[in-house]
Amino acid sequence: DFPEGIILVGGDFNLALEPQLDTSAQCSNISHSQLRALKKHLFDHRQLDLWRILYPEEHKYFSSVHKSYSRLDYFLSGLKVLEWNPSLEIGSFIWSDHSPVFLSIYPPQTRGTSWTWRLNDTLMSDPLCNKAIVEAIGNFVSDLEEDETALPLKWEALIAVLQGLFIQHGSRLKKEKSMASQNTLSKLHSLETLHKASQSTKILSKITSTRAFLL
Repeated sequence: DFPEGIILVGGDFNLALEPQLDTSAQCSNISHSQLRALKKHLFDHRQLDLWRILYPEEHKYFSSVHKSYSRLDYFLSGLKVLEWNPSLEIGSFIWSDHSPVFLSIYPPQTRGTSWTWRLNDTLMSDPLCNKAIVEAIGNFVSDLEEDETALPLKWEALIAVLQGLFIQHGSRLKKEKSMASQNTLSKLHSLETLHKASQSTKILSKITSTRAFLL
């Protein structure tokens, strides 16, 4: 039986629970007795490896020393989490030898939080955004120069106009950045696939230089 409540554990365990399946070298860095003890501990607490269930054959860590791929990162939880339609995404190696692993779960009866707009300071250094803001302020002042509406109302109207422009250009920059990142990640994924098959040092060098664009 699975206990009540939810336990969710994730992280780098620095070992492969199933060396024959989880490492390209098919060997373990710890003894069989230690592996058995850990597996028994997980079984006693009814902890399942969510990532392994959905991606049973994917490796996530590349050891440049041992020239091998292995699975060292785990998301552990109980059976209940599987009812919440979990989805896992495995990213590419960017900042370390480990691929990032992203887990999304959808518990029932969750409530969304209210949204509050805040100015992204990076927009102030974007030339297109700056030009649009300056033009909007100039047009606003010119159009309302002889308008007798109270100043506080004029100010609120101007803020609404500027906020709309900031949101517009923020969305543009986000799309541009996302597209550039996706192109680089796609290239990185292709290189990683080639490297898994060939173990080429030349391809590994390309992987390293490609990662630099994502930092």
